[in-house]
Amino acid sequence: MNGNMGTRALDNGGTGAEATFLRPEEFAKAGRTELLVFTDVHEDTLTMCLFVLDRDKNLELWAHLPASRHAGSGVISYTDGHAEIHRWKDARTLLPVKGVFQGGVVATASPDWKYVWERLTKGTAAFGDPVKGVFQGGVVATGSPDWKYVWERFTKGTAAFGDP
Repeated sequence: MNGNMGTRALDNGGTGAEATFLRPEEFAKAGRTELLVFTDVHEDTLTMCLFVLDRDKNLELWAHLPASRHAGSGVISYTDGHAEIHRWKDARTLLPVKGVFQGGVVATASPDWKYVWERLTKGTAAFGDPVKGVFQGGVVATGSPDWKYVWERFTKGTAAFGDP
């Protein structure tokens, strides 16, 4: 489920490029009629029940990669009740299932990442904007003890810390 829906877990205080939505009447602050609610998630990036994207100055990242198991496409459902099968265009979105954690896929300038970002939250800030593009934690917490813990569990300690 969209990490910006039904929770304030990703709330950045109402500033920046993201907005969170608890009630349908809050959808108006997004400035668009279709907001992503649910999407298929790639098997190797499942870590929690929230689907989030990470973003920082000059960095766009799939914290959770969308699934592409439907002939290179994934299913997205929206707040207005319709769903679509969206064909992904970027090779970075079309990773094969390996059975190991693949979170934190860099997707800077990906048309797929931008497509999802624009439907996940407000999506109004310019891409790469250091002021409006607020980084929302996630799997790029390089050096943090939490990230190291998760990294070691998913790689079974075989990869060097910080080595994607």
